[in-house]
Amino acid sequence: MQFTQNNCMDFRAALYLLAHREKPIKWLLLPMIHVGSATYYETILSRLNQCDGVLMEGVRTTKAKVLFHLQSWMLRYSHLDLVPQKAFLHQDSIKIPIVQSDLSHKAFDQDYGQVPLWLKGALWLFFPFLYLYGHLLTRNMLARNLAIEDLVSREENLEPDTFEPMDQLILLKRDDHLIETMHRLQSSAISDQTLAICWGAKHMRAIAYELMHLQGYHVESAEWVTIFPLEQDPK
Repeated sequence: MQFTQNNCMDFRAALYLLAHREKPIKWLLLPMIHVGSATYYETILSRLNQCDGVLMEGVRTTKAKVLFHLQSWMLRYSHLDLVPQKAFLHQDSIKIPIVQSDLSHKAFDQDYGQVPLWLKGALWLFFPFLYLYGHLLTRNMLARNLAIEDLVSREENLEPDTFEPMDQLILLKRDDHLIETMHRLQSSAISDQTLAICWGAKHMRAIAYELMHLQGYHVESAEWVTIFPLEQDPK
């Protein structure tokens, strides 16, 4: 099951509508990449605003903002001609109820405090090299690095576990909290509704596993949306 995919023409995201004949909530999975084309975010916003509510990611704490937004900031190079997600998806543009489904700032800061100091320092030392590397990035390279499927790739399996404490915080603990929020919404739902899940593409693995493998949801419909073309438009 592919969430983001690169091919010879473009880098694209798969939007899945998951349904269950015995459950009132349908879930629209919107795999997000923090930088992309304006058309991509406009399409996501259009699909999202057709739902009854949306579960959004985002931790309102300084430490989290630095970690999450630095990633998109480093990729906003003029030669890539991409825009950040936050320029299009924000409280003023979203017209439906927003469910804050991410960790609270207190929980995030508490877990961040358990990350080894040497790892925090290593990340900050590593950022300048990432910035320089970013100037060498092409759209093709970026697309290959951001392609996500439901199964862990061979390359991911071979990665060292040096950053595992940070992965636990940024991915696994936030996944757990998101799924708890989904359970709470399901237990209180009394009428048919469609809820969007607008989270990073890597989080879709845990979401799809929970809904399809553990709860028995199935794909009712799916569509591809281009995140960005691999060849920039001539200017």
